[in-house]
Amino acid sequence: MINEQQYLRECFLVVAGDSGEGIDLSQMHIKFHITQSDKESPNAAVIRVFNLSEDTVRRITGKTPVEFTRVVLKAGYKNGSSGTIFDGTIKQFRKGRENATDTYLDILASYLDIEYNHALVNASLPAEQTSLDNRLKVLSNATGIPVNYVVGSNEGAGGVVLSRGKVFWGQARVYARSLADTLQSTWSLNNGTIQIIPFQSYLPNEAVVLTSRTGLVGVPEQTEEGIKCRCLLNPKIQVGGRIQIDNASINTTFAQASQAFEGGQLAFNRNIDALQRFADIAADGQYRVYVAEHVGDTRGNEWYTDIIGLAIDSSSEKVQAKN
Repeated sequence: MINEQQYLRECFLVVAGDSGEGIDLSQMHIKFHITQSDKESPNAAVIRVFNLSEDTVRRITGKTPVEFTRVVLKAGYKNGSSGTIFDGTIKQFRKGRENATDTYLDILASYLDIEYNHALVNASLPAEQTSLDNRLKVLSNATGIPVNYVVGSNEGAGGVVLSRGKVFWGQARVYARSLADTLQSTWSLNNGTIQIIPFQSYLPNEAVVLTSRTGLVGVPEQTEEGIKCRCLLNPKIQVGGRIQIDNASINTTFAQASQAFEGGQLAFNRNIDALQRFADIAADGQYRVYVAEHVGDTRGNEWYTDIIGLAIDSSSEKVQAKN
């Protein structure tokens, strides 16, 4: 990544319909905020396009039935990393005026939210067919989305055939949540899949090394949520994947036990639950991406990826993708 050129930005924005036809808005002034995370809520996008003609706005928003239902955003650099950072369903339009001369059209979109909200599971498996693979297939068949289960150190427990048959009925997301809990994993909708990753595992992609030479902006910080850092916009950074940071560059925080009133007297509370918890710092500087937010302005300064990372246990065994 050191040799990649992180200048000469490029941005491609297309709104499209079920027919495959679309409108290319790439040459317009565009602002965007894409939120991706390793949690079950669907990823979201807010994209603002400036100074479209009234005819174009009317064509995008005004037809019934709606002609354009999908938005695809690709961003990066002409001679460096570039890729799709959002491809999802348009949920809402909002138009207005930013000042006396500039109008805008906001596109609010979500990723696989229809499947998340409406997919139902209705199946049963006899006892001899309740392997993990078959349970994952039930989830995939119910949603129409392939499942990417990242094999981790708990594969043995997760692969056990159940002693009884199992009935599946209800919302697919509830079943996905239950299955992820059983596997001691997180689950999310990312990379076109239902992504299930054990707590101490990660995607098998190569770690993205973040230094001042490879796009790191400012100083990483230890917080209650995780290790927060910002880098130049990088589509290679994926939720569930790895980043590597020099731990010596992280601003650390140390907390003391809180004080509390006990029996009307101010007393020192030594209960560990009273401590403010901060994210762990990984011994080898490798962190699993929990949240990645891409923010950009094609005619402004913003062109960043904001990251929240969680420390990876260095003893975790090598993992592979299981589709």
